[in-house]
Amino acid sequence: ITKSIKRSQKKIEIEHHKQGPTDIYLLIDCSGSMAGDRLRNVKNAVTALVTNIVDMNICRIGILAFNSDLHDISDLTNDASKIITKVKSISPGGGTMANQAFDKAYKKLSASDNSRQKAVIMLTDGKIFDEAATAQTAVKMRNANMRVITIGTADANMKYLKKISSSINNVSDTYPVNDLSNLAKTFRTIINTLKQG
Repeated sequence: ITKSIKRSQKKIEIEHHKQGPTDIYLLIDCSGSMAGDRLRNVKNAVTALVTNIVDMNICRIGILAFNSDLHDISDLTNDASKIITKVKSISPGGGTMANQAFDKAYKKLSASDNSRQKAVIMLTDGKIFDEAATAQTAVKMRNANMRVITIGTADANMKYLKKISSSINNVSDTYPVNDLSNLAKTFRTIINTLKQG
């Protein structure tokens, strides 16, 4: 309850801030358990993100999907229609190996303009198989001043997701989402937190 109150207060405070130039990588779990409505809801939320939530005039978004392999869906771009088209190609299957996606996002963001804010938003619906390696890369990201934001469904290891995420004002950059049909609302909350810089 206390965290919810803090998040609500924080949301009200930062609604008045303007989004600065930002590069965001979305890391989307596309393992077998994401089949059906789960992945469909994620795709709908990504469409909402780039059309109604983020100012694509100043923000760029890249998308990586991960299961047993890494799937490079879209490089950083401010072209919303390209992202909407590309995200449709994501299909479910395999296990949950996140570190390749984290490592690729780290390298891509490291190469982008340092005047831009940088963030990674990772969504998963289960236990990540390569937890140790992923945690090490998350530390590198945070040390490089990149925000590491995690979203997990009820089946995810929320304790682990909190461990690897950033923390702002003692509030973890980790968001539980039991129903992925509500994911767009979570994206809006996350983007609002990025407005504080």
